[in-house]
Amino acid sequence: MKQVLQLSKQSILPVVIAICGSYALAWGVVCLGIPLAVMLGLGFHDAEAAMNMLVFPLCLIVFLWAFAQQSKKLWAGVYSIAFVFILIGWSLQQVLLG
Repeated sequence: MKQVLQLSKQSILPVVIAICGSYALAWGVVCLGIPLAVMLGLGFHDAEAAMNMLVFPLCLIVFLWAFAQQSKKLWAGVYSIAFVFILIGWSLQQVLLG
């Protein structure tokens, strides 16, 4: 019974990391894309809808790629890019609101 639990923990970890990483990257792209689209003249709700439609395939592709590779460098890269996108997007939102 112990081996089954250890095997399941080892097999679940890459899935959880890939799901969280792809979701974080998707959130970063939306967070960055909406203010950029608004700055280019698109309405907020149109930009929001467009980014949400564009990010769905991206999230799926990144999840599959991160799960297939199971590389710590890839996971670190996905999380780093997501963090940078979120920070830049948050800064742009502050510029637009202020």
